[in-house]
Amino acid sequence: LQVVYALLHAPDGELCVCDLAAGLGRDDTTISHQLRVLRTHHIVRMRKVGRVVYYRLVDEHIRQLLAVGLKHANEPALAHLVRETEASA
Repeated sequence: LQVVYALLHAPDGELCVCDLAAGLGRDDTTISHQLRVLRTHHIVRMRKVGRVVYYRLVDEHIRQLLAVGLKHANEPALAHLVRETEASA
C-alpha cells in the first residue's frame, strides 16, 4: 500500500523504482516485485526511459478509488467503530 500511496501523491504522477525504494527505505528488488504484482493487476503502468523505469497509476479511476478509500479510512466514525470492535473482543 505504501507504493500505491506514494504513486498517488507523486508530484509528476509517476516515480522511478529507485525513488520509490529510497523514499520507502526498501531495496530496488522489493519495490520492483511489488510493482510487478501491481502491474499484473492493472493498477500501475510502466514506461522506460533508457534503463530507468517509471511507474504511474493506470488511470483516473484508480486514483479516485484510492482517494475515496483513504478519505473513508480517515473518517472519525470509522476509528470509533474500530475501537468498539477491539474493546468487545
